[in-house]
Amino acid sequence: MVGLDGFFIYPSTDSGLPLSIRFDTPTVCKKGTYGSTHVINVKTGACKITVLAAGSAQWTAATKTLSYTVAKAGTTKITDAGNIDAPVVLNGNGAKTN
Repeated sequence: MVGLDGFFIYPSTDSGLPLSIRFDTPTVCKKGTYGSTHVINVKTGACKITVLAAGSAQWTAATKTLSYTVAKAGTTKITDAGNIDAPVVLNGNGAKTN
């Protein structure tokens, strides 16, 4: 689950060479306030983030893309008081199952 405070990505490389992060869709998702790896969602739509790895004489430069869809939050209210012997579970579409 992604909260209102956003989330962090942790890119790494075997070479140890510098990485940079490019936010390709800043109107949908952008760098947050807690550092270069902090991501916040701005509005619904397709988010695309590209991580670029520097190259050297021994290592080829490379890129990797992270893409996901920012969807509108659900509006279904949970009205079940719950039962410790049969906990409420919400599946991927928000439907309740016991």
